[in-house]
Amino acid sequence: MAAARISLLIVLFALSFSLSLGYNPSPLRYVCVADKTSQVFVLGGACKDSNRVTANNFYFDGLDYPGNTSNESAVANLVNVENIPELNTNGISIARIDYAVWP
Repeated sequence: MAAARISLLIVLFALSFSLSLGYNPSPLRYVCVADKTSQVFVLGGACKDSNRVTANNFYFDGLDYPGNTSNESAVANLVNVENIPELNTNGISIARIDYAVWP
């Protein structure tokens, strides 16, 4: 019984120690807003200077409008880095799918 408790304590200590070392001491840029005017080609797009970033870089107003499903069964509104520059290098895409109601 004592050996099981010691083994459990060793495992818990090892797990907690490994989690404490799992941080990034020198983060790169967690917010990399795409610069659409840059001529530099990099994977995901060049980053805009942080002094030129505005709130509009984090906003897209197209997802709150329903799609026209009168002649289709479903319509998808897709959002990627072209619509929201903040999604650059995050690997995120957003979609809103509107389904038609069948009679």
